Amino acid sequence: MTAFTDDFNRADSSNIGAGWVEVSGDWSIVSNQLSPGAAGGTIILRAATAAATDDNYSQVAITSATVASQGVWCRGDATIANGYLWRNNGTQWDLFAVVGGSFTVIATFAAAAVNGDVMKVQAVGNTIKAFVNGTQRASVTDTSVTTGKNFGIRSESVSGVRYDNFAGGDVATGSDVPATIAQAYGGLGGGVTATREVSAAVTQSYGALGGGVTGAREVVLTASQSFGALGGGVTAVPEIPATIGQAFGALGGSAVAARETFALVDFAGGALSGHVTIQPDGGVLALPNATVVAKAWLATIDGITANRVANELPRRADWNGAVDGFVTVLPLIANAELHVPIQHPIIQFDCWGAFGGSTKKPNHGVANDLAERIRQAAEATTWLGVPEIELPPDVMPVWLSSVFVVRGVTRVPDDHYAHYSLDVHIGWIERDALAGAVG
Repeated sequence: MTAFTDDFNRADSSNIGAGWVEVSGDWSIVSNQLSPGAAGGTIILRAATAAATDDNYSQVAITSATVASQGVWCRGDATIANGYLWRNNGTQWDLFAVVGGSFTVIATFAAAAVNGDVMKVQAVGNTIKAFVNGTQRASVTDTSVTTGKNFGIRSESVSGVRYDNFAGGDVATGSDVPATIAQAYGGLGGGVTATREVSAAVTQSYGALGGGVTGAREVVLTASQSFGALGGGVTAVPEIPATIGQAFGALGGSAVAARETFALVDFAGGALSGHVTIQPDGGVLALPNATVVAKAWLATIDGITANRVANELPRRADWNGAVDGFVTVLPLIANAELHVPIQHPIIQFDCWGAFGGSTKKPNHGVANDLAERIRQAAEATTWLGVPEIELPPDVMPVWLSSVFVVRGVTRVPDDHYAHYSLDVHIGWIERDALAGAVG
């Protein structure tokens, strides 16, 4: 695999170094930057060492932009009579397929080049992509040029044009993307993609941050958005240790991993519709429901053990003699928020007492005690004191957001059991649909 870089940090000279071949024109080093001179016309520079494969790229920073043709090329022959060119002409970016010396535009992006722009072109198979400052601005399927291992720079020889920090070579399969991408105004809509891992910090101040960040192994990402829509997804196969921050606007993208998601989603205003999900061992977690959550909450209350809780009352013949009281769980209302994964079910808890010993009378004391334990647990709960609950391992975990009594303890007449009932609101959030939500 070929990887070639040059920061041009050396003494001023008309000899730019052994790493380069001046195909045409007179290139030079000026103030630690590359200059195409001022002779006029279009001149070409290529790296002396070719790429190892036909899947290669070329990129360079424009440090002094002017109205001139300036670009990078890849998958070329020795003179770029064939290859792909990404250039700015002072008003817009054009992606060219070059065949037999004939230049054909296959994609455009309307924007003038500015100082500091990093332009990049790459060819992988039949997919040709072009980028500005790490943001994809063109992607085309093209079969005009299928082979070519040379790469370099093509520029007008105009006074004042300067380049810096060139990089080129093979596009490595399974490569990392250790990228820091910052955008102040306008739309940051391009994606950051790697087939191995993405160690990326993406910062957007104004406008839409809509691009996705994808890695086949892991995504080590900080995505920060101040205003506008943060709509891009974050995806990795094993795990996503991600911090995603959104101040205003819609946070609509998803963060998905097949094994684990260590994600903090920090959100202040607007619509939060994205999910952060995990799929352990490639499987899909069952979504939690009100009954499962209510039973798990009951398990946090002293004196209410698992063998005292069920969905329905057992037949008298099946009543466990060692259990003198029983709680059944009946969801009445299951409201949910439109934009966030928060549930607001109302749960009816029915508390039953068995016949007590030789008296053959329902044990009202036991039934009432169970109901009062549930009431006290709900009334003792605050926003800062919501207990942790444990769900079955195949169910997506949740955080309880609020618990309070809706209908107090009431005795229900019954000839065979002591029966007391109350209704409790239990609010909960799907933990892996919204991990670490604040706002």
